[in-house]
Amino acid sequence: MAHPSPDLSHRKRKGHGSSAPCAHEVLAPIRRAVRGPRRESHPTTRLFEWLDKISTGLDLENPAWLREVSQHYLGRKEPQTDWKAQFAQVHSIRRSRRLASGWEIADNCLFLPPTMFAALLLVQYLISRSHKAGGLTLEGRYTLRELFVRLRRSGYLRTLDINTQDPADALEQLVTYLGGGESVVKFYHIVDRRDFLEKVRGLKLVTPPKPKAR
Repeated sequence: MAHPSPDLSHRKRKGHGSSAPCAHEVLAPIRRAVRGPRRESHPTTRLFEWLDKISTGLDLENPAWLREVSQHYLGRKEPQTDWKAQFAQVHSIRRSRRLASGWEIADNCLFLPPTMFAALLLVQYLISRSHKAGGLTLEGRYTLRELFVRLRRSGYLRTLDINTQDPADALEQLVTYLGGGESVVKFYHIVDRRDFLEKVRGLKLVTPPKPKAR
């Protein structure tokens, strides 16, 4: 299960300056690139509202933002977990070849199953993407096409039943999935039946009256 530590600087494009736009500036062209309705309740709207919230104040020049965004994503994915406490124990985040679900911490490393790790790469790409240099992820910089190939080879697109060969169409479907597929909160009405069961049990103990003779 050993994986090499991610090199956040590899695959960097030549010919581009070191200055990078802020996260809010980077997200704007992605909103325009993702087609479809922009109703307030639409999944893409909810996703970009969340991305705007977690990207406020991020310094995209400092790779430390990748860790911060990872914590936000996992908190959205599994809100019942105290991720602040978990992240205090880890120094890196890697894809596990063994896990199919869940997550684990070993040797100060947080291991995620392939599908969860792929979704995390997508979120990082969306926050940092620019048309010139691609989006920065835990695995380095990816253009949209490179990310599309990476997610297809990992089986993530197949898992979500995304079969298009067009990276832009795939991005649109992925954004819709992230906006609605992972943030839906289900509420259950829990009924306490203990008092009712006690009454039923008491009725069973009562001897029914004998019928009167006519």
